[in-house]
Amino acid sequence: MKLTWSIKTRKGFFFRANDFINFTKRLEENGQFIIATHSPILMAIPNAEIYVIEDEVIKPIAFYEVEYVKLTRDFLNNPERFYDF
Repeated sequence: MKLTWSIKTRKGFFFRANDFINFTKRLEENGQFIIATHSPILMAIPNAEIYVIEDEVIKPIAFYEVEYVKLTRDFLNNPERFYDF
């Protein structure tokens, strides 16, 4: 079975990411994706295996330990802290 994923309409990033996540559900048993991203939304795909490259070594990392996940969570919890007004 050949499945393709494309978004032909202009939507916000969240909706495109959400569409992709829903698409991956259709391939749970026989699908594999390699995605390079900084997006915590895409990293949160259920059962995702996340890897980080540090010092030229590829190693697994837990979702909540990813730098961009921590940064996004901290920003959403207290956005004022990130601005110098």
